[in-house]
Amino acid sequence: MKKLSISMVLLIVFIAITFGISTYKRFWQLSVWNTQKEATYARDGRISMTTLDAYYWTRLAKEFNNGKFGDNKTDPLKSYPDHDLFPSYPSMLVFLLAKLPKLFSSDLYITGICFTSIFAGLFIIPLGIYFYRIGLGLVGIAGGLFGTFSYAYYVRSCNGRVDTDSLLLFFPIIIGLFFLMITQTEDKKKQYIYAGLAGFFMLLMNWWYQHYGFAVVYGVLLVVYLLIYKFKIKDIAILTGIYILLSNPLFFIYGIGNLFDFVFKTGYFHKTELKLANISWPNIMETISESNKKNWGEILSMILGNPKVAALGIIGIFAAFILKFKQMIPLLPLLGLGMLAFISGNRFSMFLAPLAGAGLAYILFLILYYGLKYLKMDQKINDFVLPLVIYLIFFGASNTLTAYNVVLPPSIPTPIQNSFLDIKDKVPKGSPVFTWWDFGYALMDIGEFSVYHDGGVHGADRSYFTAKAFVETDQKKMYGIISAIDNFKFEGINKMLDDNKSANSAVQGIMNYNGKPKNKNIIVLYTSDMIGKYGALAFFGNWDFEKKVTKPEGYRDLTCKSFDGKILQCENAILDTETGLINKQVPIKRFVITQNGKLIQNLEYPHSSDITIQLVAYNNNLIGSFILTETVYRSNFNQMYLLGNYDTNLFEEIYNNFPHARAFRVKVE
Repeated sequence: MKKLSISMVLLIVFIAITFGISTYKRFWQLSVWNTQKEATYARDGRISMTTLDAYYWTRLAKEFNNGKFGDNKTDPLKSYPDHDLFPSYPSMLVFLLAKLPKLFSSDLYITGICFTSIFAGLFIIPLGIYFYRIGLGLVGIAGGLFGTFSYAYYVRSCNGRVDTDSLLLFFPIIIGLFFLMITQTEDKKKQYIYAGLAGFFMLLMNWWYQHYGFAVVYGVLLVVYLLIYKFKIKDIAILTGIYILLSNPLFFIYGIGNLFDFVFKTGYFHKTELKLANISWPNIMETISESNKKNWGEILSMILGNPKVAALGIIGIFAAFILKFKQMIPLLPLLGLGMLAFISGNRFSMFLAPLAGAGLAYILFLILYYGLKYLKMDQKINDFVLPLVIYLIFFGASNTLTAYNVVLPPSIPTPIQNSFLDIKDKVPKGSPVFTWWDFGYALMDIGEFSVYHDGGVHGADRSYFTAKAFVETDQKKMYGIISAIDNFKFEGINKMLDDNKSANSAVQGIMNYNGKPKNKNIIVLYTSDMIGKYGALAFFGNWDFEKKVTKPEGYRDLTCKSFDGKILQCENAILDTETGLINKQVPIKRFVITQNGKLIQNLEYPHSSDITIQLVAYNNNLIGSFILTETVYRSNFNQMYLLGNYDTNLFEEIYNNFPHARAFRVKVE
């Protein structure tokens, strides 16, 4: 048996330490949550999540255990009123959530938090080995340490983030490592084994993530990589064949379509509009924070706190790609995905995080290498000094460069979760909830409600008509939209849009539909987060299909400090409520105050103005101060939720936990 070198021992030790720190800090976050249970656990004892998608996986795990999966089994809660089907088989995440609670805890939610916290740091192992095998010593340790605690990755793999992100660095890196190992041996049997292992981990990745385009990208990469290394065509065919066989050939067929959809249908590479069939819809990606394009400074700050340090790390990793290009080729997909952050959604920045960390270490490595060479000292000293310098820099600047000590709050505040449970007790199981899509998964999981759209089925018709109902200034049109959807389903609604020469005209017909809903238990739900999301509602609801433009609107926060009954003091404005002038110059149309969701004061002024100043109070405490346009003030959202003005002939208030949530039943009598 070959004796381990000191360098290899150090590699194992520092990989173990780095992985241990990564896992410990994520469990530390959970321990912090456990000291603040009122803010992190719902009233039924369910721990909160830090991603809305988590509730999709947890619900499917429960449904899988209940035997709901299989061919053509309808999911009664998803995509109301047309409804989707349950998956034919579980993804890896669903399977693990369903089967692992017996090992970790009887609580499915805690189980998910535990194993995703462990999975989050697994990429550290292949990354460390990769850089070691290309002669860069322990450079990979920095990639693992800074990468696992990078804001870009940490917020996507922290406590409560029960989602697929926790292994999305591990799989590409370990597959790349096996590609590298194929070129580092002349033993055919080992090459076949490494190709098979690469294929096997791609199989696992497809089971985990189910975005099959990766299989195609890595298959093409393997061929190109082996050609660069001048492998014989016969050997390339055999090795690629082994990889494809072990990763499931069907995934390559699915992957081609998957790549096409990613580029042309997901909206990542589009701007305001996204054309589907014959209709140009507003692009949902414009309203999702993780898919929004940010400026370079913001992206760099997400990768490594300080933009200059992050830029230095990226320069370092590009230097590594240039100086060791052939050996770094298997990491090109990771680099390519990461660079998408600068031209598309900022969520891709997580793929750059470990590479930027490794880039910093590579610069240090070169300094030490040439310094030791100049001093005529043993290069093995690099293996001792480099990791120590890495840890020294990391712990000295962890609060500045990383999210090391960050503890994220729940994605859904517990008062809103408790509201879901309260409403659940008041209505029949499976009642449809008409609201914005963000909480769709949670509404299905926590409240067992049917939902119109969610994090997986949103955009286009579903998001447009929901938003349209909320931003319209006539509650009869909200009622018409809900009734039309309930009678014709979205299949029928889309047919109306396709058959009509003008999509705008078709929308008017749908809003003016004079029938009643078939379902007598439809709930219109308002939650406090929707105030901040009104901009997204307006982006969709104000869309003009012919002009392909929208009218941006929302609640602009005034940050007011005091009101003595006459003068309203705000951060950058002083309003005299007797004259209706801001800073003695800017006229307003009205000044209103709401208390516990009910209008208690309304002052109107004879000014030619479109501005309303609206104060929102709860139990005599000011919780919001906003400046609104006239259309936002008169919107169904503002009138029903914040002012408590609703048409009793069309809606019945069944729940009021203002300001957290407010629910109305759509009348059918």
